[in-house]
Amino acid sequence: MALEHEATVQSPATKPPSAPGKTARFKRPLGRPAKPVANRDRAVGRLAERLRAERVRKGLTYAELAKRTAYHASTLERADSGTQIPTLAVALSYAQACGLGGGEVRQLWREARREERRRTRGDWVGRAPRPELIRNLADLSAALVEIYEATGLLSVRELEARAEVWARRTGNRSLSRSSAHRIITRQVVPRADGQLVPFLMACEVPEHKWPTWVEACNRAWQRKVESDGPYLYELKTQFHEREAASKMRAAGFIPMERYANFGKPWTVRCQLCSSVQRVRLAYVLDASHKCVICGSSTDSESTGT
Repeated sequence: MALEHEATVQSPATKPPSAPGKTARFKRPLGRPAKPVANRDRAVGRLAERLRAERVRKGLTYAELAKRTAYHASTLERADSGTQIPTLAVALSYAQACGLGGGEVRQLWREARREERRRTRGDWVGRAPRPELIRNLADLSAALVEIYEATGLLSVRELEARAEVWARRTGNRSLSRSSAHRIITRQVVPRADGQLVPFLMACEVPEHKWPTWVEACNRAWQRKVESDGPYLYELKTQFHEREAASKMRAAGFIPMERYANFGKPWTVRCQLCSSVQRVRLAYVLDASHKCVICGSSTDSESTGT
C-alpha cells in the first residue's frame, strides 16, 4: 500500500498537461510594438527613421540599447519616434550603439534643427545669397544666419567656447556670447576686422573660404558707406575730447561745453562772428556745416547770440 501511495504522488515540479481544447499560454515578449515614425515628410522624421532602421536591423530592443548607452530606454524610444528632435548627444550615442556612423546622423540632426527653427520662428524664408553674390548688409546678415543654422543651431555658449579655443591657439580675437547672440538674431552685422572671422570659425566654415567672406563683408559695408554718407558711417567713431575740440576749432568754432559724441549737437561759438550755435561734429567733418550767421545756412540748431 505504501508503494501504491508513493506511485500516485506527483513531483512538485511536474505540471499537469493542458486541458483538451485549450492552448498553452506562453510568456509575453518584453516590450511593446513601437508606434510608426511620425513626421516622415520632415527632417525630424528622416532622422528617426534612420535610427530606428539601424536598431531593427541589429535586432536590439530599447532596453538592450539602453545598456549600451548612458540613456534610459524611454529617452531612446523618443529619439526614433519622430515627434521631437533628440539632443545631439542622444542621437550620436544611439547611432554608436547601433554601429551607425556619426557623420550621417549629425547631418540629419542639423537639418532637423534648421527646419524646426524656420518652422517655429519664421526668421527668414528662402536661401541667402552665396558670399560672391552678397550686395549689402541685409544679404550678409541673412547669409551668416544661414551658416549658423547649418551647424544645427549651436548654443551661444558653444560658439564662444569654440572661438575662445581658436583665439588662444592663434592669438586672434575671440567671440563673446553677447556678440554671437546679436549676430544670429540679426541685431548687428560684424565687420571683417572684428567678429566676422571668429564667427565663421565657430560655425565650422572652412578656413580657405574665409577670404571670400571677408571680401563680401567689406563690399557690403562699403555700400553702406556710399548709401548713408560719412555721417552715418562715422557715427560710432570714438573721438577723445581734445581731438574733437581740435577738429571743431579747425572748422572755425570754439567749443562752449564738454564733448559728448560724434552725432550729438555741440554748443560752440563762431570765431568770426561770435554767434553761439549747436553744431554736430559729424556735419563739420562732412564739410556740410557753416556758420548760420556769417556763412551759408545748413541743418544746425542755432541759439542766437
